[in-house]
Amino acid sequence: MEEEKKGFGQWLKKNVIVSLVCTLIVGILIGLGIMYFVKGGVAVRANGKNITSTQLYNKIKNNYPIEAVLEEVDGAILKNKYKLEEEELNEIKDEVENYIQSATNYGYTEEEFLSENGFKSVE
Repeated sequence: MEEEKKGFGQWLKKNVIVSLVCTLIVGILIGLGIMYFVKGGVAVRANGKNITSTQLYNKIKNNYPIEAVLEEVDGAILKNKYKLEEEELNEIKDEVENYIQSATNYGYTEEEFLSENGFKSVE
């Protein structure tokens, strides 16, 4: 009786290991296939704007990933939904100038301030 239990235990252990290895191989193949076929393809569609996986990757490699994705998707949605009026744009520009002036008072250049806060330019 113990020999049957031992034989069954070894058989079960062997099959579990084989199943795990097969699952791992299939998962890797599926992942590689997705990476191959989706490379540069549309990752997100928001309000008719397509955002490709390459665009997301380029943003992600310089920023925090979730913030970059949310910024891109939110930007696509909000840009079409809400239009800023001239007065609001002027207020924003004034606020940006105030922040930059404050930073320069502390010894930062405009470029350093923008770079350290995740911006490439004032625009």
